[in-house]
Amino acid sequence: MWYIAAGKGVSIVLECEEFEEWLSEYAEDTLDGVRKELLEGHLRFCPRCTEVLGRMRHLAQALHRLGGESPSAAFQLRLDRRLGEARLRQQRRARRTLRWGIAVAVALVWLLWPGSDPGPTYPASIAERGAASSGRARERPRPPDAVAPAQQQPAVHPVSF
Repeated sequence: MWYIAAGKGVSIVLECEEFEEWLSEYAEDTLDGVRKELLEGHLRFCPRCTEVLGRMRHLAQALHRLGGESPSAAFQLRLDRRLGEARLRQQRRARRTLRWGIAVAVALVWLLWPGSDPGPTYPASIAERGAASSGRARERPRPPDAVAPAQQQPAVHPVSF
């Protein structure tokens, strides 16, 4: 059903479904002023929405009359104790995870810190592995262009005057 709400110089066209969304707020008296006015105007002309609101109020009253049983004091104490134990286990687990995270971070910083030399990052040759396993290490031969600066011969260039 369509409803045209007019008031204060404004007219709005709404369907019943849109009003139904507001019914629970209206029944609990938490609906704001403008929407409350629109809904009350709609309820004056719409028997379907008025019936839905009546059923909602009847259900709310029935639930209120049922009330509820409170748990026994012994049950409440057991529940509180178990919840406290679960909370402690969760905190311990979080601390353990934090400690491992810090340890991994420190190890990574130590390994990746500039100036720390963890050793060569390239795989060792087969000859080096064999020498290392036999107990004698061989020195890796250097290529000719990698001779130490002290061993290089000074360059002599003829000079003419």
